[in-house]
Amino acid sequence: MSPKQIIMIGVAVVVLAIAGVAGYFISIEVEKVHSENVESLADFGSKVIPMSSGPDGATYGLEDGQVQLPPSIQEKKLSPTEKVILALSRDKDELLVEVTKLEHELAQLSVPLKELRSYQAENERFAPERLTEERIRAQGILREYFDTSSDVAEFSRFQRQAVHLASANLFTEIVRTNGLILFEEVKDELIKLLPSYGLCLGENLPFVTNNRSEEIQILQALSDDGTDSLTGNLGQDYQSIHLPCLKALNRQVDALLKRSDLDPSKVIKPKKKTGERIEHVQAEPVETPMIVSSASAADGSPTNQLISSLETDKAKLLARVISLKKQLNDQTKELAELEQYRQGTERYAPLPIAEERKRAHEILTQLFDQLQESARFSSFQKQAMSLAAANHYADFSRKNRLILNEPTKDEIINNLLTRYAFCYADSLKFAVDNALSERQLINALREQDPEYMSPALQRTVTEFTQPCATQLDQQLQAYL
Repeated sequence: MSPKQIIMIGVAVVVLAIAGVAGYFISIEVEKVHSENVESLADFGSKVIPMSSGPDGATYGLEDGQVQLPPSIQEKKLSPTEKVILALSRDKDELLVEVTKLEHELAQLSVPLKELRSYQAENERFAPERLTEERIRAQGILREYFDTSSDVAEFSRFQRQAVHLASANLFTEIVRTNGLILFEEVKDELIKLLPSYGLCLGENLPFVTNNRSEEIQILQALSDDGTDSLTGNLGQDYQSIHLPCLKALNRQVDALLKRSDLDPSKVIKPKKKTGERIEHVQAEPVETPMIVSSASAADGSPTNQLISSLETDKAKLLARVISLKKQLNDQTKELAELEQYRQGTERYAPLPIAEERKRAHEILTQLFDQLQESARFSSFQKQAMSLAAANHYADFSRKNRLILNEPTKDEIINNLLTRYAFCYADSLKFAVDNALSERQLINALREQDPEYMSPALQRTVTEFTQPCATQLDQQLQAYL
């Protein structure tokens, strides 16, 4: 080997050694810079999306619709990757705010929706369409009984027609008044009680009608679901045989209702008809998706996992926003329809006792302000007599389950209750003689609680007004 070759080999070895040492130090420096970059990016991600977010899941909140960055982050100095993370974070925060807003709007709709749905459900239990179906069904059952029973073998064709119509009408009225439209077992028992009423009525019909014309009038009135169109002597004669038969039936109906379980939660609800509204499911609260941390990552760099997690969160929140907007749109539309239903329909459901009492009190108060006969009474007496009459009427109705139509109720209020009120007010002259007793009595009548009066005042008021109450009860018995 020549000296020249030896020199070249030596130089090459030296160069390789120098390159190896330099490469080693360069690789160390590159790794150090890479680690610093990763740490810086992770620090940026933790600032934009802190691991412990607020209760609404937002990072630093919105101000004028823009995500606010921490002071340590200058957006102009961000790298492209950091800008992607920031954009995704902003989108997520904006979607979280929109979700919160939509859920708040849905919560505000829930109260009026619940009230209107309840109104519609209760009202439709007493709506004419449902009651008409019940009346037709009852007519069919009762017609078959009165056409085949040996108990009516002596009845004429007119009597049979009249009793099955009258019995079906009464069945419908009892169902409507007592809210039995959904209580199938109670209705089945109720319809078994009607033949006794029909037999009672049928046996006395010949004493009411004098000719075929009057028979036709009665059949026409019963076919129209009532006898209000019967006037004059014929109407009075019909009521004279109807009321005693009704009184006997009412005792049986009262016993049936008292032993029946009328808990609305236990009713056998009919299957929903095609097109009937289905209750909306309440929106569930949004659950903020968890960010996948680099510590729990199975693969991929921390940066890629952070971006992937943000994209997943954004997609879930976007789907949530779309779902909530649809619910809000559907429920807003339903609310408008239910409001239109309430405004466009009568209230078919019977008024509760409390509302009947309020109605009677308002009518009597207005009446006593207008009648010349009540001019002799003081303001205290007028107030007490109207409250006392309304209370007694409501109490009697509740205890005896009065089955009355609106005209009959008005008749009772304007006639019987008015006479009772005058009797009550005249009696107060002997029972109440000072301002303290007046206040105690008014409070007791208003709250329907005698404990507002002293024991001595209770005894005195009862002693002087009891004859009035006894007389009113006797007169109300005629409507049972």
